Amino acid sequence: MNTINSMVNRIMNLNSFHGYLLVLCVFVLSSDCLAVDTPVDGKPEGATSTQTGEKPMEPGTVIATVNDEDVTLGDLNQEMSLMLSRMSAQPLPPEAVEQMRPQLEPQAFNQIVLKIELKSYADSNGVTVSDASLDQELSQVLTQFPSEEVFEQALAQQGITKEALRDQIERQMVVSTAVDHYLGTLPEPSDDTLKAYFDEHLDDYKSDESVAASHILLGFEPSDQETEKETKKNQAEEIRKQLVEGADFGELAKEHSSCPSSAQGGSLGEFGRGQMVPPFENAAFELKPGEVSEVVETQFGYHVITVTKHDTGETPTFEDAKERVEQAVGEQSLEKWFEGLIAQAKITRN
Repeated sequence: MNTINSMVNRIMNLNSFHGYLLVLCVFVLSSDCLAVDTPVDGKPEGATSTQTGEKPMEPGTVIATVNDEDVTLGDLNQEMSLMLSRMSAQPLPPEAVEQMRPQLEPQAFNQIVLKIELKSYADSNGVTVSDASLDQELSQVLTQFPSEEVFEQALAQQGITKEALRDQIERQMVVSTAVDHYLGTLPEPSDDTLKAYFDEHLDDYKSDESVAASHILLGFEPSDQETEKETKKNQAEEIRKQLVEGADFGELAKEHSSCPSSAQGGSLGEFGRGQMVPPFENAAFELKPGEVSEVVETQFGYHVITVTKHDTGETPTFEDAKERVEQAVGEQSLEKWFEGLIAQAKITRN
């Protein structure tokens, strides 16, 4: 089920296709990109062995047929590389790729099956991509390079022609358009359906309680004696008094706080429950925006805290969450459709 969910997210993201194209270009065009078929331990380029000691398989080796279409080891490696590029902005070392292969291969193969099925759906329903749209997307790819000459050099380094890249882009656009076509065939879910989904998944729409807080810390030193701690507490009390009388919190934080957050006027940003030590958390979550706490003691020292925002984490109404619910119901429909497409594919493994 998680695999199907990830497929839904990947295919849904194709509706924002420029982002996907950027991933595709990084994979296809970057000479630093690690494809799964990168030579490892003296293996021929593109060769992979299924088990230690077996003769390496070449990228052109047909590993399966899906609906009478050959799927090669190179296809599988390419799909895995695309998955890896989505998972990590930096190329992974070959050892890490090989360790992940047992988990990635089934997902990558299912992704290939799904794309083949979606292409079949597109063919059966007359879903096509215009040359103008394809040219526009290819132009978008070109903008990622300083010049067309650099673009063509990058293609040449990878042994890929401009026509082959165009074919890959067209196939992905057809997949995306097929999904759009299918979604267009679905009836609009009724409010009763949406409300039932909302009620069943209420926890998904609850926001956690959080505060945006700042503090001034008079920190303890390990060598501090009780008298020194008392002096710091008195300083904290004096600072609090100034704040209550209207002094600027940020300025006093920059002047007195021993916390690195002093550079940001004491701001700790927004945080939820369980992220701070209990005495600090309890004080911060009791404050209303604009209030200043009493002096709070923790193992770090004496704090004076203020809150600029307090989100109580209330559950939104159905109307407030309706747009997100509609998206979730649509994704659920796609998930079931994808499961059916993969299940109906005629697969023969070699």
